[in-house]
Amino acid sequence: MSQEAIRKALRAAPDGLTVTELSKLVYKHRTNVNISVRSMPDVYIDRWTKAARQCNTFIPIYIAVEVPENAPKPD
Repeated sequence: MSQEAIRKALRAAPDGLTVTELSKLVYKHRTNVNISVRSMPDVYIDRWTKAARQCNTFIPIYIAVEVPENAPKPD
């Protein structure tokens, strides 16, 4: 689905992206992007920013990280 496109867009944006910014880049509705980022294990909220028009609303900024192939248990 659009998870690979979301992942690619986030990895290309080191400062992160909002759901609205992502939806414009991957040409998917914000609701679909929001559902996708919440289910992706390599995507998380890096920080929050204050919404421009609503004084008590904060918007999450998402980033994607590289997941290691193997994380062996220590001896």
